[in-house]
Amino acid sequence: MSLLFAPPRARRLPLTALLTILALPTPHAWADETSASAPAPLPLAGTAETSSAPVAPAPAADTAAPRPSLPCASPLLDAVLAAHERLCHAGTCVPEDLAVLDAAVDFLKTCAARQSAAPAVDIADPTPSSQPSQSTRPMTRASRSRWIFPVSRMRPVDSMGGPDGKGYLKNRRVKCYATARAGHPAHDLFVRDRRQSGRDRQGRAFEALAVEAGYVMSVKRGWTEDGGAGGNYLLLYLPARNWVAYYAHMASISVEVGQRVEAGESLGVIGRSGRNAKQSRSPTHLHFAIWNPENNWMPLDPYSLLRNAKTIGD
Repeated sequence: MSLLFAPPRARRLPLTALLTILALPTPHAWADETSASAPAPLPLAGTAETSSAPVAPAPAADTAAPRPSLPCASPLLDAVLAAHERLCHAGTCVPEDLAVLDAAVDFLKTCAARQSAAPAVDIADPTPSSQPSQSTRPMTRASRSRWIFPVSRMRPVDSMGGPDGKGYLKNRRVKCYATARAGHPAHDLFVRDRRQSGRDRQGRAFEALAVEAGYVMSVKRGWTEDGGAGGNYLLLYLPARNWVAYYAHMASISVEVGQRVEAGESLGVIGRSGRNAKQSRSPTHLHFAIWNPENNWMPLDPYSLLRNAKTIGD
């Protein structure tokens, strides 16, 4: 049976799904986090058990202040985890779930643009500065010049699986990243650990690093041995390229949904979570993938960016 798919920005959804999405606040309402007159948006129905991060009630108008570590938090992002999980279990491109991911990307794009445009303010001197701070630095072409390798203390040539990036296997029948039997449209980045401990000879854990500045789009923690293939994972939105990066098989995750991270910032510790990654036949690695929301969430091969990325740590 063949599947028909509309372009990502013109998905034809079932009436119930469309009504659910239309019931959410507009992106402008999500972006205006300091508005006290608007009621707090409600999460999508059925997402309470899979919410990526708790949502605090909106503060009163006279005490409203953005949280510097979570500049783009929103109940909309809490719906991403449930949509992503359904896509993985369905093994096909479900239009209504892809529409949730599209809406989350649109929100983060708007939020990133607002953060980049906002002038930096020194807490000691509230006068706006002419230079953007670390948390408001614009996502320019300069920030796209070179990636940070996503595994700490590992050189690309020693970490990337498969000669010349052959570990990336694309299936031509793929219609989106969640299509069943999609090959292996990702790179496994291995670490040199001792006895599959996830630690080097000095007992130091290997960390997963942000390849470039971005916003945490979704987080899944609490993987158990009867859980899914990805284990503990996170999705990182990269505004400079409008891509989404997928980091899987994490031992622990140290960032929260809506948080902005800088290039090279630690996202957590690489481990062996995941149905196949936990097996002794599988060396400890980070499963790293890139998806393009502008092309129906099709996977991209970031081999050249990874191959030329800068290593952090010694």
